[in-house]
Amino acid sequence: MSTISLPGIFKIGFLECSKLSSHLALKSIAGVPIAILTEITDIIFSGEPTCEAVSDNDNNGRSEKTTLKFTTTQKIPDDRPLAFVVQCVNGRKSLIGAKERPYPIVKITTATGTASGNISAYSVEITHSAIKSLLSVAV
Repeated sequence: MSTISLPGIFKIGFLECSKLSSHLALKSIAGVPIAILTEITDIIFSGEPTCEAVSDNDNNGRSEKTTLKFTTTQKIPDDRPLAFVVQCVNGRKSLIGAKERPYPIVKITTATGTASGNISAYSVEITHSAIKSLLSVAV
């Protein structure tokens, strides 16, 4: 079992999974550079996001689970499968998601900050499990 933790995340964005190329996980494993050829919607976040990928080899082969957590005041769309792009201070960009199933699971928890019950922030947790779920993106 091995763990990768992304340091110093300063940019997070999302795009529709349907706009990605096919079979990106297999291409990444083979060393083929991954490019994103569509617009990425930036997410404004607060605090320090975390992103961790845990890979494991079992009897059925390789599997990897990536978890991205952050807090935002933006509403993240939940009506279609989304992929997420994370950029670190070292310039590394990573993609969480794929055109094919399984798609990333987006769990959104709301926090109210006023007596009237208005939503003040969203705690977002994205998990994605696949043969390779944290893909390095060519800059």
